[in-house]
Amino acid sequence: MKKLVVIFVSVTFNFTAQKQYQTAYDNLDSIEFYFVQALDAYRKQTYPRIPALIISDTLSKAADHHTRYLLNMLPKDEMTGIIGHGEKQESFGLTYHGFDTMIDDPGDRASYYDPLNLFSIYGEVVHTRGTYEDVFKFISQKKMAEQLLQSFLKSSGHKEILDITAYTHIGISVVRSKVQTKLYICVLPGVLESSKYLKPGSIFPFYYGNKLQDITQ
Repeated sequence: MKKLVVIFVSVTFNFTAQKQYQTAYDNLDSIEFYFVQALDAYRKQTYPRIPALIISDTLSKAADHHTRYLLNMLPKDEMTGIIGHGEKQESFGLTYHGFDTMIDDPGDRASYYDPLNLFSIYGEVVHTRGTYEDVFKFISQKKMAEQLLQSFLKSSGHKEILDITAYTHIGISVVRSKVQTKLYICVLPGVLESSKYLKPGSIFPFYYGNKLQDITQ
């Protein structure tokens, strides 16, 4: 009986610790879920043993902060939008109509939702795609996610960020504007920096190994 109690306590502790920095998507039939699946498959083409990405609730909140900003950055006609990494009250003739605190730098947005400074981010990739009201009657969430990833990979700057081997966690947000008939997607790759979760000399969490050869063989 004592042994069972010890095992139960250990499992509960690990679950609680992990919940600080990771989450599983409840909706598996979503662009976010399929995008991460597609990105994992893309990374494994070059690095067969690279770990599957962990969807971070913290980094996803930072990504969602920016997609909400893009969604609410509108001109008077409310039909066209803006795409970019900064957040300002006015830009290119558009005015922000939302209620979030504007945070101009992607790294600062990650810090805003990560007060314990567990994460370091490797950049931010942002994209917009025109759509229409009944688009998902003709194209699946999975296919849309794959198309969005390919759009990122066709951009040298975006591809350079997504090709980094060091990130282990991902923040992702996809929002849809019915007024503008657009999708906005923001992806935020990152890694845990807290020594509590890192193996000495490693850029990966302790359960991932610590050498480049670990992910290429």
